[in-house]
Amino acid sequence: MIALIRQAGLALISAFTYTLVAAAPLDEFLDFNDNAIPAGWTLQAGSLNRSSNFGVANGRLFAAEVDSSGVLASPYVPSAGVLALDVDWDGSVFQTVFGNNQGVDVVNLNNRIVITRTESSSFNYGAGMRVYLGEDATPVFHNMALTEGAYHFSARFTDGQVQYSGSLNGTQIFSFALGLSNFAIADLRAIHLIVYETVGAESWMDNVRIHEEVAAVPEVPSSAMLLFGLGLLAPFGIKRRGKG
Repeated sequence: MIALIRQAGLALISAFTYTLVAAAPLDEFLDFNDNAIPAGWTLQAGSLNRSSNFGVANGRLFAAEVDSSGVLASPYVPSAGVLALDVDWDGSVFQTVFGNNQGVDVVNLNNRIVITRTESSSFNYGAGMRVYLGEDATPVFHNMALTEGAYHFSARFTDGQVQYSGSLNGTQIFSFALGLSNFAIADLRAIHLIVYETVGAESWMDNVRIHEEVAAVPEVPSSAMLLFGLGLLAPFGIKRRGKG
């Protein structure tokens, strides 16, 4: 037993320069500059697909007329201790007759889908635009005046809530939050980037950043490990030798 304790103490001393470090959280950036589907992602047709005019080209993810939509999908395994999943991107907002939209969906292990989308359609909504967030089947929407342009969007998914905001040229145009019962980040299993266009200019997304916020994992100070190891050895005659 004494020998085992001595070995444990010596092992701690030899390892005193090391600390416990948590695995790095997800932090991925997609700029589409190589006009290729990013590694780990798959591109498939969305809910509207008459002409299959969607994909990655001209440095962005796009869908174009007539009646095309694309889904760029990636599996997602949340990191240990995840507190939030943040997705930021640039995207198009413009008027079209029969509709266009773009945004981000997340999917959990029970195939529950939570969406954040911005859409315009003069045929359906008049001159305005509609902002969606929440459950895919029954989302909450906000009707707003349409301000066209290249927006910067942010979606934040946390336990029990989704937040969604959009800004144009540095000015915030909208910001909404919605409570979600029994929604847990740890249950998520996929991330979808959505582009949808009927007629008119391209609907697009670009500069997508996907980032996790995780709980801090306490590190064990190396000095504490050293002192603990020395404490184990002290009763067993480990002495400092003097000169001579």
